[in-house]
Amino acid sequence: DRQLKIDGYRIELEEIEALLKKFPLINDAVVATKNINDSVMLFAWVTSKSNEVIDQTTLRTYLKRFLPHYMIPRNIYAIKEFPLTPNGKIDVNALQADDLNVKPIVTSSINPLEKTILMIWMNVLKKANLTIDDDFIGAGGHSLIATQIRAKLEKIFKIEIPITLIFNSRTVRELAREMTVNQGNGSNIMALAEQFIHLASKKDRLN
Repeated sequence: DRQLKIDGYRIELEEIEALLKKFPLINDAVVATKNINDSVMLFAWVTSKSNEVIDQTTLRTYLKRFLPHYMIPRNIYAIKEFPLTPNGKIDVNALQADDLNVKPIVTSSINPLEKTILMIWMNVLKKANLTIDDDFIGAGGHSLIATQIRAKLEKIFKIEIPITLIFNSRTVRELAREMTVNQGNGSNIMALAEQFIHLASKKDRLN
């Protein structure tokens, strides 16, 4: 069945696939679910035209223009060709089985501020497998969670952060960019982020 429900939301897999196939660099796409830590999540596999490199951030931004947060795949994997069943159809079971040598589409490197925010998200949301492009609401965020995240960020960076900034930014990457722009002193924020990461690392080693 190409229709399913995740967390109460009705999802059309073919709608996501159709949008992915319309992206200029993508040749073909398959969307399916995988069970991760007892949670059903969406994943996508794509083949590119002429082995073009596709940035996942660009692709996720493209999808967000047309789809609600609950229809954005958790990860998008680049694959040279799709595995086929004996009758020539795409073998979705093989894609889901984790036995293929595939990697998520490359994203740009994570900076200290993004890493700090991500660490706070994972701590407050109690999820260890988040990325800087995951959607706040889609990851289980709500007003109480946003308040807790804001309090931790304000304590670390000694700045005021409007609660609306967390909801409007929606991802770690976007929130980090907005924090840098709004404060006008990116170097100071990065220095504080590096200090937090260093202290957190030392604490982990002691534990």
